[in-house]
Amino acid sequence: MRSLDAGVCATRAMPPSWNRFGKLQSQVGAPIELRDPKAIPRTQRRTMSPMSIMAVQAAQMALAQAQVDPASIAADPLFGCVMGSTTGSAIALARAYEKLYATSEYMGLGASEFFQCISHTVA
Repeated sequence: MRSLDAGVCATRAMPPSWNRFGKLQSQVGAPIELRDPKAIPRTQRRTMSPMSIMAVQAAQMALAQAQVDPASIAADPLFGCVMGSTTGSAIALARAYEKLYATSEYMGLGASEFFQCISHTVA
């Protein structure tokens, strides 16, 4: 995150530990570290994975950059924030893309179809 804050690319050759489970095809990465995880109240943070903590921190940064007051979100039914770590159901993805291909617009997708297409691993 220091590189991001400084506006510098964090991509670099990875250390030998990168290959601890066997040699990977790519030897380049851009690792990040957690910012101050204790900035998130312990009652919320105690069940969060490191990825979830980073997701919350990224959402907080996005709100700040967009100048959105977090207190105003609950009153806005059109506001949403969705995060995932991988893909959702392959069948749901195929159906969604078939609809998108046929209509060329997202409005044809129902909310439940959208949520079936994303991962639910960030909690």
